[in-house]
Amino acid sequence: MQDDLIQVEGLTVRYGAYEVLTDISFSVPSGDFLAVAGPNGSGKTTLIKALVGLTPPAGGRIRTGPGVSLGYLPQKSTYVDPRFPATVREVVESGVLVRRSFPKRITRRDEEKIQDTLRLLQIEDLADMRVGKLS
Repeated sequence: MQDDLIQVEGLTVRYGAYEVLTDISFSVPSGDFLAVAGPNGSGKTTLIKALVGLTPPAGGRIRTGPGVSLGYLPQKSTYVDPRFPATVREVVESGVLVRRSFPKRITRRDEEKIQDTLRLLQIEDLADMRVGKLS
């Protein structure tokens, strides 16, 4: 794991009784890229969702190197109703709160993380705009 960005060992993922991924192992060394390709239904999205923590593994282990942050953007574009009342900041906040159990509250550290994210994405000036108003 020393220089690996990602290390996956014996990953198994199930949806109910259906096993989607079985005993998957690979690593991504620092400086490399990861491309996931395959036919529809082969488990690509399930793998990515497991890597980012959206789908829990039924077995195996996923480890990331220090400072490695993974994200997931769904393949299908989504229509946003212009009347949708959430601001850009609230959408970013929801990403922080999604993994929290009740009560879901924003902490001072969360505020810093949200601000860092807005700055990293260079969208600080859009923070108070409603998502439905963006193109």
